[in-house]
Amino acid sequence: MVKSKEQIIEDIRGHMQKRGGAYGDWFVGIGSKARECLFEEHHVKKVGDHWILRRADSPRTARDVLDYFANILATDYGDCTADHAGSAVYAYRKSGHTQP
Repeated sequence: MVKSKEQIIEDIRGHMQKRGGAYGDWFVGIGSKARECLFEEHHVKKVGDHWILRRADSPRTARDVLDYFANILATDYGDCTADHAGSAVYAYRKSGHTQP
C-alpha cells in the first residue's frame, strides 16, 4: 500500500518508539529494492530484528521522509546501492550483525 509522507513518518516513528532505543540506534534508508537492501546489504534478520518497510507515493516523498529522520531525529541513514529513484522507505534498529 502506497502511503503519504506524514503516514510513513508516523508509522516508522511509532515503530521506533515501540521497539525502543534512541533514534541514533536506528538506520533509515530508501531504495527501489528495499527488501534486498534490508536482508542482503544490511544483514537484517527477517525474524528477530526490529525493522519496518513502507512504500511512498513517489521517490521525492521517500527522500523527504529520509531527510526528516536524518536531519530532525538524527538517525543513521542512506540510499540503498545509491538508488535515488526508489520509493520504498525502510528502517531497522542497528545491532552487532547489521551493516551498519
